[in-house]
Amino acid sequence: MINLIKGHGGALLHEKIVASASRELAIIVDEAKLADGLGRQPPMSVAVVASGLEITQKFCRKTAGL
Repeated sequence: MINLIKGHGGALLHEKIVASASRELAIIVDEAKLADGLGRQPPMSVAVVASGLEITQKFCRKTAGL
């Protein structure tokens, strides 16, 4: 299991939708993208489209332990 944060741009929502609907996900990076740890970036916003509101709320509650 590898932890990662991918993206910080406008394509992130679309990438997450495609990834969650996929059976497999391959992310290819080079050494320039490697970091010693996660959590050093500012907090990320949560983008939600109307059709994904319910599943996004469930995911956020589960992830945040609410």
